[in-house]
Amino acid sequence: SFGSAAERMMALADLGINVRSRILDFTAGSPYDLSQLECALFPKIRIESKHDPFCIAQCERWARLCSTETGLRLRLPEGILVDQALNDGALVRMSGLKKKPELNGELVLVQTRDSDTGRYACRRLQDGRLISCSGDNLLLVQGLFPISVLKNALRLKKFSVGLQGGWRNLTATQFLRGMQLLDRIHTDKPHGRRIEECGFIKFGQKRSEKPQKPRLDRMLLAHADVFFDGQAITRLLESFKHNNLGAIGFSHSSPVEVEVDGEKAEVILKFESAQISPHPEMQHVESHVGLLCHVDFEEFKLKAKGGEDDVLVLSYALLSTTHPHPQTSCVLEKCDSTGFIGQVTPWHGLYHKMLGGYLFKHNPTGPDNTCHIATLVLTNCSPVKGNATVWRESTWTHTQGGLSLHLRTAIWNTNLASTDTVPIIHPEQNDQAIKPFPRHAFDGAIALLRRGGGKAFAQKTAAAEAAGALGCIVFDGEGPLCQMPACGLVMDDVTHPAPGIPMLLVDNTVGAELSAAARSGACAQILIDSSKDTLMKLPPELEEFLSTVVAGEPVHLAVLIERKTQEKNSNI
Repeated sequence: SFGSAAERMMALADLGINVRSRILDFTAGSPYDLSQLECALFPKIRIESKHDPFCIAQCERWARLCSTETGLRLRLPEGILVDQALNDGALVRMSGLKKKPELNGELVLVQTRDSDTGRYACRRLQDGRLISCSGDNLLLVQGLFPISVLKNALRLKKFSVGLQGGWRNLTATQFLRGMQLLDRIHTDKPHGRRIEECGFIKFGQKRSEKPQKPRLDRMLLAHADVFFDGQAITRLLESFKHNNLGAIGFSHSSPVEVEVDGEKAEVILKFESAQISPHPEMQHVESHVGLLCHVDFEEFKLKAKGGEDDVLVLSYALLSTTHPHPQTSCVLEKCDSTGFIGQVTPWHGLYHKMLGGYLFKHNPTGPDNTCHIATLVLTNCSPVKGNATVWRESTWTHTQGGLSLHLRTAIWNTNLASTDTVPIIHPEQNDQAIKPFPRHAFDGAIALLRRGGGKAFAQKTAAAEAAGALGCIVFDGEGPLCQMPACGLVMDDVTHPAPGIPMLLVDNTVGAELSAAARSGACAQILIDSSKDTLMKLPPELEEFLSTVVAGEPVHLAVLIERKTQEKNSNI
């Protein structure tokens, strides 16, 4: 089925490989690459890069075929070089274990680190079981990775389907992090899982009714490579850098064909430069060009099946070499006139995107288009040791790639200056600003107030400003912050004047800490950064993505497709 030995020898010669030495050398410094031995020789065997651990088994079969049928010998690399740090996906060796000394010397893959205990969850290569270890008992493996080790690690890949050849040309670091990414998706989103929220409610169901938690059945977990047009991406990036609204556009990736219940569809990534409009309360701010990357569901075109509440959940992620893996999820519903305006979105038998996020959404106007990033710094003031920073948080950071969980800014902060490091004053008997404050109650300090009481954020801040405050912090007394990116001037359809001092909103946990800090004499500072350099700076994972696609290299994509189970007597 692979042709005669003579035909193979001729094919090798056609590829420019010298067959006189009778040895095909693919070790370090070799002029050949395993990709040269693609399907031209053995159509049923896929040979990829010498740096790609996925080709190990094929390489071994190649060696057998070459030696028995052509007389050629295949010289393969003994391992793969890698330099790694102790983070997710790292290959480490256990050492110094006293309770389980039999595990000393065993190689494991780091999965996650528990921020509370500082311990690492590691997966054994032999059986895939998770174990917990202290960082003191983990030694990084540096240098040459034996191929036998990678073959064991490869066993962790069995739950994901490699579409269109899977992930190719991976470095050892990418391979290990890829195994960690697929394993996390497999573990965190098992078949039949129930989820807290998915954003969908059955048509006709009253929103006051408490819905049951939907159960999701796994339809597909797969990984594949996609490619972008590097020149097109470069043009989109230039429109962003120069804020050229006349040059905005988009570029599609190569498609990945998926199959769900016998129906086929194409998953296509869409990278676009798009117009970002300013916050509606900031009409003086001009529009900017932002960068977005997501699955284009206009091209997905999967036929819907099931009952009237048929729902798909599509999760997808990109493999990153050194940064957090960009990932998000989208909810797809049947699109018909039952839940949509028929004249606007008639049902064509396809799924329709109802809710979903972006792999990348870089907005150069900041969170909620407020054109700044605010930071709160809490310090422990000491006349002897000076100001020592206790806590620091920004409303948006490039490393986190999104909004803070604990902090929100106000839209009027944009044109205001930062405060100095000053004391915090918490008027506990009137912290909702129900009554006017004495004239000098907050002179030279930052006021700590509580949300609620029928007073808008702007009203509370103005009351603190009138009492001499340099800044204002409002804490939510009930719980975590909602998804509101920024505090505005409007409350109950009334627009209040913009105060002249900066204001921040924090959750109840941080509020309690600030209240205790105020009683102990701690100080705080509100920093406002509206510089163009800060707002235009790309997140590191987006920079990695752009450098990859511009160079014409593959983007390693993971896709999970789930369907909501059609359960009897469901209220969803």
